[in-house]
Amino acid sequence: MKPRLHLRVLPIRPHFPISAIRLLTVALVALSIGTAQATVLHRDVEISDGFVTISAAIESSAQAHRAWDVLTDFDGSDGYLPSLDSSYVVDRTDSIWTVQQVFTTKLVFPWTFRTRLVFADDPARTRLRFRQMSGSLHDYAGSWTVSPAASGQGVRLEYEARVRLRQAIPGFVLRFIVRRHLDQTLTAILGVLEDAGSVSEGLAAGSRVASH
Repeated sequence: MKPRLHLRVLPIRPHFPISAIRLLTVALVALSIGTAQATVLHRDVEISDGFVTISAAIESSAQAHRAWDVLTDFDGSDGYLPSLDSSYVVDRTDSIWTVQQVFTTKLVFPWTFRTRLVFADDPARTRLRFRQMSGSLHDYAGSWTVSPAASGQGVRLEYEARVRLRQAIPGFVLRFIVRRHLDQTLTAILGVLEDAGSVSEGLAAGSRVASH
């Protein structure tokens, strides 16, 4: 008669070091902050007399100085804006940036625009005005306005622009292209702002949680 084997299954208890638990706590707090406080307030595209008028507003939990840094990072904006192929500063004075940009939008076939823009600096860091010097567009001018969010927490960005193309394009097609480009731009900017804001706030909140 064969001897019976009695096996006892013990529960597996994973052992995480305290530092790993704290790191996980920080990451979860940062994620919850980053996904809850980014908002597209409105976006409008109107076409009249050959001009496209664009207006939009977004709010983020990031600080105003961070928003200004993102808007004026002309040499790095092609790293996160999906339709921007290249962007670099060709000249810089105390109050003016001259920036060369190439961007491509796709409907059925790629459609590439090249433009040289002048951005006017603002010592108060509240309004960034721009206009096209030369390029594929007939006219392009507008501004970004930086102000406190309505809640008092974070920042509000308002975008206004007026564009006229050199080519004649049916209004419904043009509206679709501009809306999609605007949505991609706003989403990308919010993503960059929230990445910075959520990390700083998440680290602070996580350290408070871990200290208890």
